[in-house]
Amino acid sequence: MKNYQGLKAGDMAITLGYYSVGDTRHAKYRIVSGSFTDDGGNFHKLSNNLFAKLVATNIVFPEWFGAKGDNSTNDHDAIVNCLNSGYKEIHFSRKTYIIDSKLELSNINGLIIEGNGAIIKDIEPTPIIEDGVSIEFDNCNNCTIKNMIF
Repeated sequence: MKNYQGLKAGDMAITLGYYSVGDTRHAKYRIVSGSFTDDGGNFHKLSNNLFAKLVATNIVFPEWFGAKGDNSTNDHDAIVNCLNSGYKEIHFSRKTYIIDSKLELSNINGLIIEGNGAIIKDIEPTPIIEDGVSIEFDNCNNCTIKNMIF
């Protein structure tokens, strides 16, 4: 999608995957003009200087923000971007996501994280996350994490 020159503002685009066709993380985007930051999730900068804006209900996936969950790639930034995207429900796949530092969330209300058996673990064999805490909520209310292993 990023390199396709035929897209213009107002068009809708549906991808068949995030990294490759059939990787189960297809998404729908509206093509828009303006000044946005390519965050790998909500907005993707296209080669024609337009942006593809994610069109989602309330459910998003870390893979839409660049996470791989392949037990080797550092998925920290992609997961943080997903958690801070403003969407109220985040579904992980039953994969192993690697992070190099604590996931910190501030001022978020009503977030539901459905882990589906996902594993979040340190990138290093020895713990680098302070006090064994992988995720920290600051001034957050009514947030739920289900079916996730840290």
